[in-house]
Amino acid sequence: WDFGDGTTSSEESPVHTFDDKQTFTVSLTVNYGDASCQDIVTQAITVADGLQVEMNVGDVTVCEGETVELTPLGRYADYTWQDGSKDAVYEVTESGTYTVSVTDAGGCEGTVSSTITFNGIPNVEVTASPSAIPPGETVTLSVTGLTSYSWEPAALLDDPNISTPTAVLDATTTFTVTGITDTGCQSSGEVTVRVSGELIGENLHPKNFFSPNDGDMINATW
Repeated sequence: WDFGDGTTSSEESPVHTFDDKQTFTVSLTVNYGDASCQDIVTQAITVADGLQVEMNVGDVTVCEGETVELTPLGRYADYTWQDGSKDAVYEVTESGTYTVSVTDAGGCEGTVSSTITFNGIPNVEVTASPSAIPPGETVTLSVTGLTSYSWEPAALLDDPNISTPTAVLDATTTFTVTGITDTGCQSSGEVTVRVSGELIGENLHPKNFFSPNDGDMINATW
């Protein structure tokens, strides 16, 4: 064998690596041991750049519970992911480094990787002080674990967009707060404020009292 780059081999089926990008004329000379009946065949082999593969998503951090779809940009004849999967698109739900090797129609190969990190969602703690009040009293709500706030029902609060709004309640109410954590993920929490004896007077409907007198027949019977 003459590989056209200054190297040769006398093996029957050699493996050769070309170090430069260009077209090489490879020749094979065969003959009997005494050099009789010699024949030569040649083949032009073009060495091109290796595939420069890019992933649709680079190294990113996402929120727990999300799904990231990875796929190399461009179209290839073959895909092989780190776990042997052969699909063009790979769904990621856990932190890790994901690698795909691709082969184009010409047989050239390339590899690309992306590291995906999933942020856990911090605990959101919502409290009410006091947690139970008489009707018409004020309660202060408080939340930790968020950096932005949106409380509901907003109409009952002095400011639904702060961490410690207040409310005056006449009935038991559940408040929900939604916001963004310091890791950039959305989370929420809730708290229920109990109102004791809530407007009991409005729920009393007493019957007429028994008040017999001098024959006016008003409330004469129960």
